[in-house]
Parts: sequence; C-alpha cells; structure tokens
Amino acid sequence: MIKTPTNIWTEDVEDFSKDNRWRSAEQKLQKAYFMNDDWDGEGAKAPDPRVVSTAIALLRRLRESGGTPAPTRVSFSQNRTILLAWKEQTQHADYAEAEIEGPGDVAWMIVKNGQAVHRKETIAAENRKQRHTTSDQFEDNSLLGWGSSLALA
Repeated sequence: MIKTPTNIWTEDVEDFSKDNRWRSAEQKLQKAYFMNDDWDGEGAKAPDPRVVSTAIALLRRLRESGGTPAPTRVSFSQNRTILLAWKEQTQHADYAEAEIEGPGDVAWMIVKNGQAVHRKETIAAENRKQRHTTSDQFEDNSLLGWGSSLALA
C-alpha cells in the first residue's frame, strides 16, 4: 500500500483485463478484514468488518450490473471509511467515487463537466431495499442510475 499525504492508504487497481481489475479490487478489499489497529502507524483503528462487507457487496453488485467498469482505486481512511474511485473518463462521468461511510451506508460523488453530483444510498443486503437522499437534483437519472445500478460506462 502507498501512504498518501492525506493519511489515506491507497492501492491502485492494476489495469489488466476487465475481469482481473474486478478481482484485484475485491482482493484489496478482502485484505481489510485482516488489517490491525494502527495500520497506518498513526493510531488508526482497523476498518469495521461490516464496512468492509458493505464495500464488497457494493463492488459485486456493480460488477453484476455489467454497465460499470471496475474501480481504479481502493482506499482506506483513518476514519474507518473505504473509498472506491473511478479515475477513467466515461460517457457518464469524468470521475466517480463511492465512500462506504458505515455498515450499509454509501455516499456517491459523480463529476461530469466540472459539476459534482452527490447521492447517499443505504444498502440492506437482506432484502436489497435501498433508501436514497440527495443534496443535488438529478436532471439525468442515467448519470447515476440509482446508486448500485450506477452506469459509469
């Protein structure tokens, strides 16, 4: 892992085939189950296993949707969140990120043409019920779809 100046540990997802990128991203998330407290050398607590499970569930849903490329970056923060980021420009986004803030809680940010769109999503794995709140109005639902049905491609 690479320690960035913002005290976030980041791992880029290797740019191999589409399947390998998905597999690489999931492997990086799986590592978080084995992180210990003070993983950053500055006293950060290990990621909450429920947050890790949410990140993996989200990653799998995005992969299964077929319309989203694999994330290009997986990051772990000192505040116990996990960030999935897409740095590649696509038809629907110049940049995107999903921050898993707590068990079942995902905050999305999609940037297109210099404008950021934010949305929160709660993922309940048992019944796949989703609750959405937003700080922005969405003129084009194809930009975000509804969270885990995100179409970035």
